[in-house]
Amino acid sequence: MTIQASGQLEFSLNSHERTKTQSNLILAHLRLGKSITSLEALDRFRCFRLAARIGELRAAGHAIKTTRAQTESGATVAEYSLRGQ
Repeated sequence: MTIQASGQLEFSLNSHERTKTQSNLILAHLRLGKSITSLEALDRFRCFRLAARIGELRAAGHAIKTTRAQTESGATVAEYSLRGQ
């Protein structure tokens, strides 16, 4: 953590800490009963590799389902949610 000249705090996370934080944020989002797509993950959590984070969460024992969703432009994307929600 550093303090910039403007007085704002700046946190510097290494890539492992950033990945863990993103996974925790994504899991918390899913636990609220919400689903998430890669575009939403990028917008909300600055996560460029949602499929990798989902894979890590699955490996940790979380039951995450994948469905196909269509965007407004007609593209098909993966949408992730917790099973049973």
